[in-house]
Amino acid sequence: MKDEFHFITIGQYLGKTVILVLFALFFVYSLYFLISLFVKGPAVSFGLTSVLVLGGIILLPKFWFNPFLYVDTHQIINGATSTLAFNDAINYTSGLVTLFIFGALAIALSYIKFVRGVH
Repeated sequence: MKDEFHFITIGQYLGKTVILVLFALFFVYSLYFLISLFVKGPAVSFGLTSVLVLGGIILLPKFWFNPFLYVDTHQIINGATSTLAFNDAINYTSGLVTLFIFGALAIALSYIKFVRGVH
């Protein structure tokens, strides 16, 4: 089941990956929904969301509260990102919390924008 090279079993890895991907999808979709309230074309909204996510991954610092950092789930689960950034705070649990907080914030901002647009 385990040896010196494999630090978790494949079942644990897949379980963590599925959960982290679901949280990342929640964050990215809430970001897309927020952008789509300002931009009318779905293709343009998708393009802006993609550019924002890739820009956030590349340009923003490797800080533990950067939600774009946790989109690369493999690097988070195997610890490569925290090792390269010399930051132990970048881990699976902080990824779940960060993605949920920023996703909920984007949903709240979307709701406020939507309600103001209706009235």
